[in-house]
Amino acid sequence: RQADAALIAFQSAVQCDPKLLEAHLAMAEAYSERGNRDEALAAYTKTLGLDPKNAAALRGAASIYMELEHGAQALPLLEALVRVEPDDPQGH
Repeated sequence: RQADAALIAFQSAVQCDPKLLEAHLAMAEAYSERGNRDEALAAYTKTLGLDPKNAAALRGAASIYMELEHGAQALPLLEALVRVEPDDPQGH
C-alpha cells in the first residue's frame, strides 16, 4: 500500500536524521490521515520541538486535541497559531 510505504520512508528518514523537520511533519500527517492520533500527536510534538512556529504542526496537533475534546491542550496551540498566522481562520 502506498500510504504504508510513505510512512516507512518518513520513519527511515527520521532515523537517519532526527532533526529532519519535513519528515516529522509528513509522518504526523500520514498518521493523522490513518486515524492514528497518538502517533500523529507524537510526531506533531516532535515537529514543534524542532520548530515551535510551524503552522502546519500547530494546526494539526490542535485539530486532533479538538477532536478528542481536549480543549485545554488545544488552546495554547491555537493561540500560537494565531500569532504565527493571524489570518488563519482555524486559529480563531
